[in-house]
Amino acid sequence: MLFGDKNGMMVQRKALRVPVQVAQALAGDVQGFYGPMLKAFSALDGSIQSALETDLLALASRFNTAADGTMVLPSEYLEVVVQKK
Repeated sequence: MLFGDKNGMMVQRKALRVPVQVAQALAGDVQGFYGPMLKAFSALDGSIQSALETDLLALASRFNTAADGTMVLPSEYLEVVVQKK
C-alpha cells in the first residue's frame, strides 16, 4: 500500500479565489515560476511565446470574476491528509 498502515485518509476538494492586480502580473508569475509553463515558454521562440501569452491572458479573462478592473480567478485544489498509526 502506498502509505502503509494508517488510521485514515481524508480527501477534500477545496476552493480558493486567486486575486491578481493585473492580468500581466499573473502571466509573468505563471511563465517564471510554474514548472510546466516555464519549460513550455523556454522551448518556444519569441513570437510563439507572445502568442501563448496572449492565449493565456484570454483564458484568464474568460474566468475572471472581478468587475473592478482587477482579476480574481476561482480555483480548486485537492487536500489529502493521511494519518499514520
